[in-house]
Amino acid sequence: MDRKDYLQDLIDHYEEHLKNKNTKGWFLNNMKDFEPFIQEELFKCKQELAAIQESDFEGMIMARQGASVLEDMKKN
Repeated sequence: MDRKDYLQDLIDHYEEHLKNKNTKGWFLNNMKDFEPFIQEELFKCKQELAAIQESDFEGMIMARQGASVLEDMKKN
């Protein structure tokens, strides 16, 4: 499991708790004081995941451009 998978699992877990906060037996139904903490952690996870995905995307673009440059060099 890499960091992206871990963060996505956390996001899913936090969202599930927030979605079910009014359902009996769920954590936030009994511990409402933790809702702001869970919302904050959810936000942080989403930010970090977005940053990693953006970095991965930029890396793919740079790799493709590098491959294109190498292909052009081989032709000459």
